[in-house]
Amino acid sequence: MKEKTTESVRKIALAMILAGKEPTIRNVRAQLGHGSASTIGPALREWKLELFAKMRSREMMTARFPDIISPFVWDLWEKAVEEAQSRFNSEREELIRVREAAIAQRNMLADRCASLEKRLAICEKSIGL
Repeated sequence: MKEKTTESVRKIALAMILAGKEPTIRNVRAQLGHGSASTIGPALREWKLELFAKMRSREMMTARFPDIISPFVWDLWEKAVEEAQSRFNSEREELIRVREAAIAQRNMLADRCASLEKRLAICEKSIGL
């Protein structure tokens, strides 16, 4: 039964991609009409990993091009992937820096708030509140 569901998930996911829709667990389950996230999720992840592996393969990438230009297409693709990975890594590092700065600022403000609350308590106590 699980193998049948896995195969159905693969077919539905591919059909969704071809229709321009995102094959999420929820979307696939709606199309499938049954199954749990714990069954559909792993099947969908496996399918996506296989799809990405195929997309990266030289044969699939260059199959549509004449042999004489296939190496150039592949080189261009590799450079594009490298550039995308580089940009992703740069943006990720920047977001980590921004997050760390925000956490530091939050902690500083929490300390300042605690200090002000102590001072307020002392003032209230001194005037008898």
